Formats: sequence, structure tokens, C-alpha cells
Amino acid sequence: MPDADHISEVLQTVKQLKPLFVLSVSGSNVTADLLSNIVPVVTLSLSYDLPISKSTFSILPKKLEESDLETLNVFDIDKESIIESVFTYKYDPPRSKLARSEFGFDNSNFIIAVVGNRLDLELTDEFLFELEELVKSKDHVRILFIGDYDNYNEHMDSYSSLKKRSIFIGFQPDLAAVFEVCDAYLNPFRAGGGTSAAIALKQGLPIFTYAYGDVAYTAGESFHITSFNDIKKFVDDWNDLVFRENARICALNRADEIFNSQKKLKDIMNKMSQSHYFFMR
Repeated sequence: MPDADHISEVLQTVKQLKPLFVLSVSGSNVTADLLSNIVPVVTLSLSYDLPISKSTFSILPKKLEESDLETLNVFDIDKESIIESVFTYKYDPPRSKLARSEFGFDNSNFIIAVVGNRLDLELTDEFLFELEELVKSKDHVRILFIGDYDNYNEHMDSYSSLKKRSIFIGFQPDLAAVFEVCDAYLNPFRAGGGTSAAIALKQGLPIFTYAYGDVAYTAGESFHITSFNDIKKFVDDWNDLVFRENARICALNRADEIFNSQKKLKDIMNKMSQSHYFFMR
């Protein structure tokens, strides 16, 4: 791209075959924009940003927000051409069985996983201070840091309670198995992390996340928090077995949504077929 001869070849092929629609995977594609003059084209963005394209439809993997509406206005894109959906994931079940004792935990602990490949950058002093206060006030809470965190020991020197009640286990290829010994997943204030959060949901873990970034969209609004006070209340309520089971069911229900690619594609096709734009080509 751009290659005029190749683009022309693709255009002629689609014109001859006249498929029901074309799926463009990315945010911007000149060929796909041109194809929208022949058949309906639906663009699937690979981010949570609204794709800027001339396609017939655009799939937005979240609900439309105020900033998205402003983008629609600037680029003169009809809101009716936007299909709200979610990103879907592929699930790899646990390949091993782990015990809490392997990490120095027992059944009385409430274990919170914090996962990331850039934890040195993502874990701010403010976030670590909040974790320190959390484990001070709830002395049965344990924090399990997973991923890339070279400065773990250096950071923990400033947070004595957190140092006593946390461990860092590095990168884990069998993340689903590790999540089986955890009780919840906590997301730092960051942009990424959607895949690990999705796996946590599939293992029945409730998510704690501020309403920002990939994890917030992956988990859904029911798992959004406004402060660490929400986490403290959740930990208190965890003793209620009915509450505990409801939290697990809520996580599994959300996982059913984001791991069912076939159903989501059918939903998208149904929404397209019900639009007047679908029959304009």
C-alpha cells in the first residue's frame, strides 16, 4: 500500500464476485474505502478509537462516548453507520494446577493479582501508596505482582506493609492457572491490559478498574471503581458467600460475551442487515 495495480486488481475481483460485504481489519485502508463504492464495507478497528474511514459501517468495540460524537461531527460520519460491539478474545485453559501454598498464601488470604509487562512505568507512587493503605487496613489481603517489574524490590523498600504482604513472580506463560489461586484482578491506571483482564474474567475473577483504558472496556461498567474505598468494601463483603458467588457469576457472564467471537460476528451482521445503508450499493 499504496499499489495502484494491486488495488485495481482487488477492486475488479470484488466487483466480479460481489460478496455480501467486505470486512476491513484496521483503522484506515484506502482499498477498503474504494470498495465501499461497490459493496458494503465494515471496518473493524484494532483500537478503541473510532476508525476514520469511508467504509459503510465501522465497528466500535465500546459504547459511543462524547469524544466519539465529536469525531463523527468533524468527519461528517453518520452515527447510524457505527456498530457498537466488544473486542473478543481466544481462551487458553490452564495447563497446570497450582496451590496457594506455592506462593506462601493460605485460604484465609484475599489475593489480588496485578498484571502487566510495564509495571515499572504503570505503578505510580500514588497507586503503590493506595496499595500500602489497603493491605494495612485489610491485613489478610495479599498482592500478587505478575509480569515485568524490575524495580519491585526497590519500590517495596518505600512501602513496608506492601513488601510484607506481596510477592512478585515475573512473567507467567500459564496465566489462567495462576489466576485460579487468586480472588480478584486489580488494574493500574493505564491504557493496556485487556487480554490479561479477559483471562481473569474467564477464571471467574472480579475486576477492579477505573473507567479508563482497555481493561475498563474489557471488564464492562459493572467492574468500574471510583476509589480504593470500593475495593475495601468489596473485601469486607467477600465474607458473604452469596456475594462471592454473585461476583464470580458476574465475571463469568462478562467472559461469555467477550470470548464468543461467532456470536458477536452474527450480532454485527444482523445490525448491518437491518440498516438502510446495507442496501445502498
